[in-house]
Amino acid sequence: MISTLYHINETEVRIQNQLERFREKVNQGLDFINEMRQWFKTTDMNKLNINILSSYQVATNFLDELIEYHARLLHVQYNEGTLYNLSLPAHVLEAIEDANKKLPGHLKISPFPTVKMEIEYTEQTMQVFSSFVIIDITEYDLVRVTPTPLPRANRSFCIFDIPRNLLAVN
Repeated sequence: MISTLYHINETEVRIQNQLERFREKVNQGLDFINEMRQWFKTTDMNKLNINILSSYQVATNFLDELIEYHARLLHVQYNEGTLYNLSLPAHVLEAIEDANKKLPGHLKISPFPTVKMEIEYTEQTMQVFSSFVIIDITEYDLVRVTPTPLPRANRSFCIFDIPRNLLAVN
């Protein structure tokens, strides 16, 4: 659970860092343009347009990712989504595998739909608690009963009559 929250926070921090770097680059570019005298004569307009368009495209991509992430947060908050909508399935499965290593050998956590999900949030944080089913694994041997001929004294054999569909559990 902790690693899942870590990966969620890591994604949000990465998005914020990218937006901050974009903001710095735009401010640097604007400062550079404002410092130049007659920049419109010394600057190749096509190159300037391409740089502005590429910066715009980077900002659009980051904002799309941010909007998608917050939409998934809202789905989870309104109990319309699951933990798999909030985090990457690989991160959730990694947390489940780590928990499985700490359980006894005959118990296993099912990675399939959660039993229930609780959400606690403040203005700054949101904690998602999810419950998974723990499965008890027991191994059985199925035995098919086959009669074995028994030798008799007069060179004859005796065979028990057992129904064909009889199975036994060991």
